[in-house]
Amino acid sequence: MMLALRQEKFLPSVVKALKPIWKTSENFEEVYDAGDNIFLFLFQKEEDMNRVMWASLWSFNKYLLVLHKFEPGDSVSTIGFDRAPFWIQSHGLPMRMQTNEVAEKIVGPLRELEKVEIGDKGFSMGKYLRGTWKRIPREFGDESGRNDGALEIGDKRKEMTPLKEVRTDDWVEKRSKKEAEVVMAGNSWQNIWDWRRIGGGCNAVPLVSMNSLAWNCRGLGNRRTVRALEKVVTSEDPILIFLIKTKLVMSEMEEIKAGLKRIQGLVVPSKGRSSGLALLWKQELKVAVQTYSNSHIDAVISPNDSTQDWRFTGFYGNPETSKREELWLLLKRLASTNTLPWFYIGEFNELMNSRENEGGSTHPARQMKNFCEVISTCQLCDFGYVGQDFTWTRRFGDRGWIRKRLDRALVSTSWVSKFPKT
Repeated sequence: MMLALRQEKFLPSVVKALKPIWKTSENFEEVYDAGDNIFLFLFQKEEDMNRVMWASLWSFNKYLLVLHKFEPGDSVSTIGFDRAPFWIQSHGLPMRMQTNEVAEKIVGPLRELEKVEIGDKGFSMGKYLRGTWKRIPREFGDESGRNDGALEIGDKRKEMTPLKEVRTDDWVEKRSKKEAEVVMAGNSWQNIWDWRRIGGGCNAVPLVSMNSLAWNCRGLGNRRTVRALEKVVTSEDPILIFLIKTKLVMSEMEEIKAGLKRIQGLVVPSKGRSSGLALLWKQELKVAVQTYSNSHIDAVISPNDSTQDWRFTGFYGNPETSKREELWLLLKRLASTNTLPWFYIGEFNELMNSRENEGGSTHPARQMKNFCEVISTCQLCDFGYVGQDFTWTRRFGDRGWIRKRLDRALVSTSWVSKFPKT
């Protein structure tokens, strides 16, 4: 992997700063000076390198660190550092105008459109059109027009406008105020998963192909919610289903299992009318439950095609902040025993940054810091999302609406390495 910097004198400081941030399982074996302000980082484990690449962009001291994976046969002199992926969103577009053609018109001045998230119908089914552009425009280089792959972020003379807002004709592109919601499922284990919640008054069920489903029910006591769940299960026929906050006791969950035609599974009944978890699967799928509690279900999944086993953990974080620390200890304990690609999904009831909160009081910085440190310690990455910016919404009288992103999916570095197409 190569790292481009504007000034060589930054190298010792950058290396010192990146080691604890990248959280590699092994230290860098070597850091070589390849000349022309290009430096080669030699990782001892490929999964460490893949995790760093997957989690980019990175910056240091207001400088963008442009990374390039060095492949056998590559020449240092011919590798360019003029490309870096940036996700941008265009809000307020009619649904049928959320297409590739419109994205190309909007992003055209930003040079190169790499990917647009659209559905099988040829347009986005979400609230906004999202795409990524990759080429760093030469206009953002120095006065000579030279772009050596190191851009100063925040310098007024060279401010990277695409990171903030870009206007093109009547279109307005904005970087998302939130990190992506969570994504789940497809026709194979390597496809994207789609995370959704329908309880609590949300009736629409987006169309998506899947063979695994995670659903934050917010209570299955409402027959309307149960019918919506049965409808999507009948339509998509997922082989693995994880339900959060069922708010049902064992006898009530038996009725739900029968309605879903999923007799195989583990049910953690609710206490009164709070919490409640369930992991259900088809009879032909091999699932070995490892541990479970009121807060989690941990299992090893063995696909029918005898491919790589992987680990699934469904999680529910108690909303009481006084109990948050014991939940983070549980997460660390599960991580300490992990040897498989790991998919970790649920309602964590915590934020990673202030952009995941809108309305109400400011979320405590210490709580967010502790959560991020736990994720980093466990060598997990936020899997990203498609769909609504927030997963929890409530109106509090005169205080107005409060929205938060409390649900998310996390994946291990070995998951990223084994299933790079997810």
